[in-house]
Amino acid sequence: MSRRKVESSQFAPEIIPFLLVTLGERVAAMGIPAERLCAGLGFDLQTLREGALVSNRQAWRMIRRALQLSGRTDLGLEVGRGQGLASFGLLGPAFLAARDVGEAVALGVRHYPAAGALIDVAMARTETGVLLELRPRLRDAQVVMFLVEEFLVSVMELFQNAMGQRLRLQSLELTYTEPAHAPRYQALFGVTPRFRCESNRIAIGDADLSRPMRGQDPTRFSRLQSQLLRHAQQEALGTVEAVEQLLLRAAPAPLSIAALAQTLDISPRTLRRRLEEAGTSFREVNERVRAGTARMLLVEAGLSVAEAGQRLGFADVRAFRRACKRWLGQAPGSLKQPQPQATVRADAAPPAAADERD
Repeated sequence: MSRRKVESSQFAPEIIPFLLVTLGERVAAMGIPAERLCAGLGFDLQTLREGALVSNRQAWRMIRRALQLSGRTDLGLEVGRGQGLASFGLLGPAFLAARDVGEAVALGVRHYPAAGALIDVAMARTETGVLLELRPRLRDAQVVMFLVEEFLVSVMELFQNAMGQRLRLQSLELTYTEPAHAPRYQALFGVTPRFRCESNRIAIGDADLSRPMRGQDPTRFSRLQSQLLRHAQQEALGTVEAVEQLLLRAAPAPLSIAALAQTLDISPRTLRRRLEEAGTSFREVNERVRAGTARMLLVEAGLSVAEAGQRLGFADVRAFRRACKRWLGQAPGSLKQPQPQATVRADAAPPAAADERD
């Protein structure tokens, strides 16, 4: 039987609309009214400018519609051009205050979602530098190209402003088919890309990572980094609540972390990171929910130990008993037994008043 669909309205929108504001303004400059672009999406351009959060689905619908109405396959390149620091939120000024490119890249990978990102970024060390993998949250092929192009252009321009010269890439790999406007890539990114690759990846060499940022300010960088960490923790706590709700809705059937991540429209890696930022893990949240479900099945629903264990996916009742002891500190059988109540002897003296004690 298929898993029940979870209504998106149960989860608060989490996308800060910096990108969508720029998209709306660029498309409006092409002669397409913002009202037409936002029709039926639950917001207008002014609402986005005021900072209203949107869901992944709302963002997808707006981007998809912009591509259709504009007829521009290179819309991502156009939206990425000329974005100022405001487009990156708090991350922008922190980025500029970094010591060097390597510190700025590490900060960006860690906190890029705080800028309203629709892309997750993962970083891995190589023998000659770092490899950044770009993972769009939206899976529509046209929208993936838009998001990757917008990310690359805006980040390259940010580095240009921060260093006074262009960041040099070692390589650029892209998952999508080579578009008609691909000849523009060489001028924009300084490297000939490879298309139809397994991942969207850029490589930066150690020589470039060590290049200084001209606005470096260790004190300011530390202060802004602390603010970004607090923002990440608040976001993580919201994710914990969403995970608990999903697990409770599915209970007693189990849900994997991959299934949860798909429902929340984020990658499993991002979900694990947010739970870690909140001081917990998927296993801890899952066991807390399963413990509560076990108590409900045994005490409120009145199921036998074997029935409750089977409902929770335990084929062996002994394994369920061990799990209950670990979760609740007592065997499941003891939960079903009525707790003894204290009795008072008829001839017992009443308790002493407070001022007679001692």
